[in-house]
Amino acid sequence: MGEREHRGQIQNLVNWEKYDQSFDTWEPRENILDKRLLKSFHKTVDVTVDVHDLLHALREAVVQALMGLKRPEASVEVPVPLAALGPLARAIFEHARRPPSRRARGPLQLEIDVGAQWKSTQLQLDMPEDIAWLLQLHQLRPDNAYGCAVLKKGKASNNNMLILGAPVLLSFYEPVRKQGVFKAGASFSVTGNVWVFNGATGALMPAAGLPNATMHAPLAEYLKGVLRGRAAWGFKHKLAEKWAELPKARLELTAEEALPKARVKRARAGPSTGGEQPPHMADLDA
Repeated sequence: MGEREHRGQIQNLVNWEKYDQSFDTWEPRENILDKRLLKSFHKTVDVTVDVHDLLHALREAVVQALMGLKRPEASVEVPVPLAALGPLARAIFEHARRPPSRRARGPLQLEIDVGAQWKSTQLQLDMPEDIAWLLQLHQLRPDNAYGCAVLKKGKASNNNMLILGAPVLLSFYEPVRKQGVFKAGASFSVTGNVWVFNGATGALMPAAGLPNATMHAPLAEYLKGVLRGRAAWGFKHKLAEKWAELPKARLELTAEEALPKARVKRARAGPSTGGEQPPHMADLDA
């Protein structure tokens, strides 16, 4: 079950038949008479997995995290075959190092931190189009994911838009061999900040923990670009109709532009809801 170097001696962790793991013992290699056990332990298993399958799993995990969002930061771990976790994670990192915004300038730098027991590899994407390119959140999907937004029905029948915005951090942690001991286990995850835009006005809704308010403008512009391109497909949403007509300088709609019918209804409802002034009432003493 394991291997280590102890006081100059190679030892193997042995699990005994009909006993649980609490009875495992470290045994000198020469004590293992059946050498087929050692060959089986050291055998390299080649597992071939399509990287696009893993990217699909990554996209599915991110979408599910957004749909059940309860905080501005979303982090998900991506399940992959254990034997292929390291190679697949490295393949994704190599893929992500060349986003569209950097192809003319060269790949992004990876940050590698080798600790006492774990080696950490991280890559940060900052541009909305790079995030959408990696996660393919700009594609029309049947499960309410549209553009780089996930539509979620809110109050007053408005569909607020939840967008995975910058920065998005890809992280991969794998164990390192220390003093001959190799600890199994690894983790590949994606962490991103989720920005919520009001489904009627397009205004950025306040949420604690968002790292940088200056990302409002590029995210809004990217979302508008997506909606402009998809409005011709017949996508029915207030922002798809209105943002397609707005110039780039406009980040949100006015209340009159977003909810014209509601304004008319309030005006017709009477004085208590913003209509005409109430008639003058005489004093009671008179």
